[in-house]
Amino acid sequence: LAGSRRKQTPLDADPKVIDAIRQRCEALYRAMNLQVYARMDGFYTPKGIYLNDPNTTSGLLPSSFVFQQAAWANLSPSDFLTYVIFRSVAVRNQTNKQKGIYDGVIRALAQARKRIQPNKKIQVAVLTGGTSSERHVALESGRNVYEKLAASAKYAPTPLYLSVNAKGAYTFYTLPLALLYKDHADDIHEALQSYRLSAYVRAFQKGIYPVLGAYQGRQRIESPRALSYAQIARNFGVAFIALHGRPGEDGTIQRALARVKVPYTGSSAQTAALAMDKYATATHLGKHGFNTPKQCVLTPQELIQPPHTVIARIEKTFAYPIIAKPVDDGCSTGVQKLSNQRALRAYLAAHLHSSADAKAHWLAAHKANPHVLIEEYIGDTANEHLMEITVGVLAHKLKNGQRSYTALVPSEVKVQADVLTLEEKFLAGEGQNITPARLFDNPKKQKNAISQIQKTIEEVAKCLHIEGYARIDAFIKKSKTSKTNAFEMIILEVNTLPGLTPATCLFHQAAEKQMTPYALLDFIINQAHSSNIQT
Repeated sequence: LAGSRRKQTPLDADPKVIDAIRQRCEALYRAMNLQVYARMDGFYTPKGIYLNDPNTTSGLLPSSFVFQQAAWANLSPSDFLTYVIFRSVAVRNQTNKQKGIYDGVIRALAQARKRIQPNKKIQVAVLTGGTSSERHVALESGRNVYEKLAASAKYAPTPLYLSVNAKGAYTFYTLPLALLYKDHADDIHEALQSYRLSAYVRAFQKGIYPVLGAYQGRQRIESPRALSYAQIARNFGVAFIALHGRPGEDGTIQRALARVKVPYTGSSAQTAALAMDKYATATHLGKHGFNTPKQCVLTPQELIQPPHTVIARIEKTFAYPIIAKPVDDGCSTGVQKLSNQRALRAYLAAHLHSSADAKAHWLAAHKANPHVLIEEYIGDTANEHLMEITVGVLAHKLKNGQRSYTALVPSEVKVQADVLTLEEKFLAGEGQNITPARLFDNPKKQKNAISQIQKTIEEVAKCLHIEGYARIDAFIKKSKTSKTNAFEMIILEVNTLPGLTPATCLFHQAAEKQMTPYALLDFIINQAHSSNIQT
């Protein structure tokens, strides 16, 4: 998962060392008669260069080494894969006993590239990054959106990274490919402050252009450039918001884009702000007849009171275990299951201070997110089985200004511990999102249950005025012994900017409707919130 480790590209070494490594790798490539591309692994030591693992293919995740390195040659993943395809066909053509057998394929590929007219593409600003605890997921989502749009004949995306300066002001920066494909958001933030191409990299790019220039994308960003909202409005037809947490999910970015009349993806600022506040969302839905967990909010003023006062209030309403989490942060960040008073005291200790100065400091540090949410713990009981589900929902604009809603097939979320982790949600191979959710063994009961869940999800989306798309999480409680198909559905939270990493369940669910990942993103852009803006 982006953010779980740091990779240094180019290698932090003397240019002579880098050249020696490159030359050694090229020599092994030729000696093994390799073709098209490879990845060489090994060690650099004071005694020499040791290559111990030549790979004739490579990992192709968004943050893989090969894409990071290709980015320094001004090749996006699409550019790199285009090169691999063209070069592979050419090699097969040259080495096949039937000379010229693939001439027709080569001509067809060349014609397909010619038909793409970059000047007629829709300019899309892909907003990613940020400063929240979810910034690494935002980076992974933003990269995925950028790459799928860049590979299309319809869109010309530009990655814009949301950073914050020393004074706390938010600024969007255009990102060179070399920065976009770093796998740690903080590395990008740091690089934005002092980005500079070394003489070595400039010489490398100049030397490689004759070989790969034909595959480099038309849009090349040489260095980061800060853009105002007015400049975003002048340069882009739509903004794809691939941000998570604050700002972005709280409506701040949406309001700013609306002021300069830039259409943006997802819901309005008002809906985004409501959905980000879990307590406000549950209260709103509860008033409209939906089933939600029992909750209470600890305000900043309460959090700086003596611990026994706060604990007494909580224990008066809730029985252990309980769930404690930020009221307006998502993606499992800061979520804890507390099984007793001792655990609750430990959790609150992070927030409670004795001195007046410490209290003032805590309030200042948590100005953006000062509230803590306490929620009843919902789990299996002797008689009931609990299943966590997550459901994507699409909002279709109608000609009369109204919206119709389509809930996707629900996914069953398998949790390894008490709380779902970021890796389980967004990293392929970590955790399980089983689609469709396994509600009943009986096919008829299963179909009816899924239909009932989808209907409820669509009603929730309508109640909140969701626009474009969203993901809604819920619990399903059903009897362990009853033979009926009755169940209880508890709405947990609503995400107006859900994660769009390659492994996210939204793409699994869309696939059940025969929608490719690109088709889903295309739908989201076509539904971009206009707020009376002509799109």
